[in-house]
Amino acid sequence: MTAPTEYPALWGALLVLNWPVYVLLYRQVFSNTRDLKLSLLAAMKSPFFWKDGEPWSAGKVFSFFLICGLIVMFEYAILSAVVSLALA
Repeated sequence: MTAPTEYPALWGALLVLNWPVYVLLYRQVFSNTRDLKLSLLAAMKSPFFWKDGEPWSAGKVFSFFLICGLIVMFEYAILSAVVSLALA
Protein backbone atom coordinates (compact mmCIF):
# COMPACT_ATOMS: atom_id res chain seq x y z
CA MET A 1 0.00 0.00 0.00
CA THR A 2 1.32 3.43 -0.88
CA ALA A 3 1.33 6.44 1.38
CA PRO A 4 -1.13 9.27 0.64
CA THR A 5 1.80 11.62 0.05
CA GLU A 6 3.19 9.44 -2.71
CA TYR A 7 0.86 10.75 -5.42
CA PRO A 8 -0.47 14.17 -4.30
CA ALA A 9 -1.53 15.08 -7.84
CA LEU A 10 -3.77 12.03 -7.89
CA TRP A 11 -5.54 13.25 -4.72
CA GLY A 12 -6.15 16.64 -6.34
CA ALA A 13 -7.35 15.13 -9.58
CA LEU A 14 -9.77 12.83 -7.80
CA LEU A 15 -11.14 15.62 -5.62
CA VAL A 16 -11.81 17.81 -8.66
CA LEU A 17 -12.88 15.24 -11.23
CA ASN A 18 -15.42 13.56 -8.95
CA TRP A 19 -17.84 16.48 -9.14
CA PRO A 20 -20.47 14.41 -11.02
CA VAL A 21 -20.42 11.90 -8.16
CA TYR A 22 -20.84 14.72 -5.64
CA VAL A 23 -23.81 16.10 -7.59
CA LEU A 24 -25.45 12.68 -7.84
CA LEU A 25 -24.99 12.07 -4.13
CA TYR A 26 -26.27 15.57 -3.31
CA ARG A 27 -29.47 14.88 -5.24
CA GLN A 28 -29.95 11.63 -3.36
CA VAL A 29 -29.34 13.07 0.12
CA PHE A 30 -30.93 16.53 -0.05
CA SER A 31 -34.35 17.28 -1.49
CA ASN A 32 -33.57 20.92 -2.36
CA THR A 33 -31.27 23.79 -1.41
CA ARG A 34 -33.48 24.71 1.55
CA ASP A 35 -32.93 21.23 2.94
CA LEU A 36 -29.18 21.72 2.53
CA LYS A 37 -29.27 25.08 4.33
CA LEU A 38 -31.29 23.66 7.22
CA SER A 39 -28.93 20.70 7.46
CA LEU A 40 -25.88 22.97 7.57
CA LEU A 41 -27.46 25.13 10.26
CA ALA A 42 -28.37 22.07 12.32
CA ALA A 43 -24.85 20.72 11.97
CA MET A 44 -23.40 23.98 13.31
CA LYS A 45 -25.71 24.09 16.33
CA SER A 46 -24.90 22.51 19.63
CA PRO A 47 -26.87 19.28 20.17
CA PHE A 48 -28.39 20.83 23.30
CA PHE A 49 -30.32 23.29 21.13
CA TRP A 50 -31.62 20.90 18.48
CA LYS A 51 -35.34 20.82 17.83
CA ASP A 52 -37.33 17.87 16.48
CA GLY A 53 -35.76 16.34 13.39
CA GLU A 54 -32.54 18.35 13.51
CA PRO A 55 -30.30 15.42 14.49
CA TRP A 56 -31.33 13.68 11.27
CA SER A 57 -30.76 16.86 9.33
CA ALA A 58 -27.29 17.34 10.80
CA GLY A 59 -26.54 13.69 10.09
CA LYS A 60 -27.28 14.25 6.41
CA VAL A 61 -24.45 16.76 6.11
CA PHE A 62 -21.97 14.57 7.95
CA SER A 63 -22.95 11.49 5.97
CA PHE A 64 -22.66 13.41 2.67
CA PHE A 65 -19.08 14.47 3.43
CA LEU A 66 -18.18 11.07 4.83
CA ILE A 67 -19.44 9.22 1.76
CA CYS A 68 -17.71 11.65 -0.62
CA GLY A 69 -14.46 11.23 1.30
CA LEU A 70 -14.72 7.45 1.32
CA ILE A 71 -15.34 7.40 -2.42
CA VAL A 72 -12.22 9.48 -3.09
CA MET A 73 -10.14 7.35 -0.71
CA PHE A 74 -11.31 4.12 -2.35
CA GLU A 75 -10.54 5.43 -5.83
CA TYR A 76 -7.13 6.64 -4.67
CA ALA A 77 -6.29 3.24 -3.19
CA ILE A 78 -7.21 1.48 -6.42
CA LEU A 79 -5.45 3.93 -8.74
CA SER A 80 -2.30 4.21 -6.64
CA ALA A 81 -2.02 0.40 -6.59
CA VAL A 82 -2.39 0.35 -10.37
CA VAL A 83 0.20 3.10 -10.82
CA SER A 84 2.60 1.35 -8.41
CA LEU A 85 2.26 -1.88 -10.35
CA ALA A 86 2.70 -0.10 -13.66
CA LEU A 87 5.87 1.65 -12.47
CA ALA A 88 7.36 -1.47 -10.86
